[in-house]
Amino acid sequence: MNRTFTWAVPVAAAGLAALAWQAGQMRAQLLDPNAMTGWTLLAAMLFLGLFNARKKLSMVPLGTAATWLKLHVVLGVGLAPLFWLHTRTLWPTGLYEQLIAALFYLAFLSGLAGYALSRIVPRRIDLIDGEHILERIPAEVVRIRESARAAVRDGVEASGNETLARQYEEALGWFFARPRFALSHVTGSARPQAWVEQRARAIRDYLGDEEQDAFSALVGLMHYKNRVDAHYANQRLLRLWLLLHLPLSVALIILGLWHSLLVHVYVY
Repeated sequence: MNRTFTWAVPVAAAGLAALAWQAGQMRAQLLDPNAMTGWTLLAAMLFLGLFNARKKLSMVPLGTAATWLKLHVVLGVGLAPLFWLHTRTLWPTGLYEQLIAALFYLAFLSGLAGYALSRIVPRRIDLIDGEHILERIPAEVVRIRESARAAVRDGVEASGNETLARQYEEALGWFFARPRFALSHVTGSARPQAWVEQRARAIRDYLGDEEQDAFSALVGLMHYKNRVDAHYANQRLLRLWLLLHLPLSVALIILGLWHSLLVHVYVY
């Protein structure tokens, strides 16, 4: 990864410096460099947009996805000074220009957040036992819930009383209903594990010897569901980020194209 950054960062910095120098020279000659900087900015955004297309064409030999990601990061970070070079301000005055600027900053900041997530979340997922595909997790939660109810039925049949069933409905039904503790799982908090252990200790005190085996199976399912929930929360965070960043980027590119068209029709 460092090898790509070793050449990409200096090249990007040199390109920005050369563009800034050329813009300064044009202004010194009373020429307008906005067309040059604007088209360069739009071309950079279009190239960044190709990254998503590259991911969908993984079978085509166009370089590795990892290399494209590094180029995406370097060029994405370079967009900020390029944008400021073009606008010559952090925040423009016109309403139309402010809309473009707002989209730019939202797409830029969401991109930075996405890069941070791409470095942190996969490593956290690797530390969770098991492998689960996001789209299949809801069905797995249903299977876990049915197994939990079966364990409760076994405990009721073995003991002849409803204690375990009542405890399940009052204290555990909420947990098995759907994925829980999303925020705790994405922040790496120990709260979900502590919750399971605390509930297990509290409920076990109410149970007789005949229910202990069934309850041990239920506790095992609680721990397993915690791991499934952790997969779900972290994978869903990456999915939700993409659902935010991609529409913002597409909207920015479309508005940038429209802006370029209007400028060339009415100004140049």
